[in-house]
Amino acid sequence: MLQLRLRQADAHLLYLGLLHAEAQPGRGLAARPAERRREQPLAPLRALLEGGLDRAVVELDVPDGTLPLLGEALAGAINELKQMAMADGRSMVPGFAATARRFYPQIAEEPAAALDVVGHGVMLRRRLDAAARAPEAPPGGAGEPRPGRWSRLWRR
Repeated sequence: MLQLRLRQADAHLLYLGLLHAEAQPGRGLAARPAERRREQPLAPLRALLEGGLDRAVVELDVPDGTLPLLGEALAGAINELKQMAMADGRSMVPGFAATARRFYPQIAEEPAAALDVVGHGVMLRRRLDAAARAPEAPPGGAGEPRPGRWSRLWRR
């Protein structure tokens, strides 16, 4: 189990991602047969996150194997925010536009402001991807590549 410490802005984006992932039956995360056979692993995380959205820092315990799913959910929210900017603040995902406007009041005033939130979402997804890859690296730095012959020649 991995513990994530999220700032409030990160928690808001992740919540939008979980909202998007839950509302997409037959597409994305819900389309996977393995996901249909067992309980949706993101549903309990949404409930935990929902209770801490007003805090400055939210601590979230993420079960093993769920971090890549969070990254995919966040990618869905990023795409939906882009779509909102182009569609004058409308969204096809139930509750997504209202929640986005609640978290980011500037989107209610100017729908194109959703693109400003997209950049933050991309950075958060990169951090989640890095956290998902971190346990794979062997301890002691043995996973770092050794400089090869060509890199030595290049330095000369």
